[in-house]
Amino acid sequence: MRPLTVGDPVIIGRYLLLGRLGAGGMGVVYLAEHPKGGLVALKTPHAVHLKDPTLRARFAEEVEFSRRVVPFCTAAVIEDGTDRDRPYLVTEYIQGPALSQVVAARGPLTPTWRTASRSAPPRRWSRCTRPGWSTGTSNPPTCCCRPRGRG
Repeated sequence: MRPLTVGDPVIIGRYLLLGRLGAGGMGVVYLAEHPKGGLVALKTPHAVHLKDPTLRARFAEEVEFSRRVVPFCTAAVIEDGTDRDRPYLVTEYIQGPALSQVVAARGPLTPTWRTASRSAPPRRWSRCTRPGWSTGTSNPPTCCCRPRGRG
C-alpha cells in the first residue's frame, strides 16, 4: 500500500481511505476502512475523468459486471454508490502481493502454479465476458495472489 497523494479524497461515501492499493488508466483503488470495522478495497475513477460520460458509462458497466461474477477467486462486491458525483465500487479486500510482484520476485510462474492459479478463472471468464468487452481485474498490477486461492 502506498500513502494517499495530494488531491486524493480522505473519505468516499462512508469509507475512510487509508492508502492507495493501485492505479490504472481509469481510476484508483484505495484501501479503506469499513464503518463496521475491517478493511475493504474501494475503486473510483480518477478525478480528471469524473465529467467524461464515456468513462462513467464504462465504470458503470464494470460495476454491473462485478456484481454478476460469482465471488470464487475474485473479490466479492460489498456495495457501489456515488459520493458528490464520484461513483465508487467497494469490494472485499484480499491481502496478497500483486501478480507483477510475484513474477518480479520469483521469475516466470511454473506450469503447475499457473494451472492451479487459473483453474477457476477460465470458466468464470467464459460465462462473464462477451466479444469486444474486457475487464481490468486480471491485469498484473491489480491481480493479487494467495498461496492457496482466496483463503
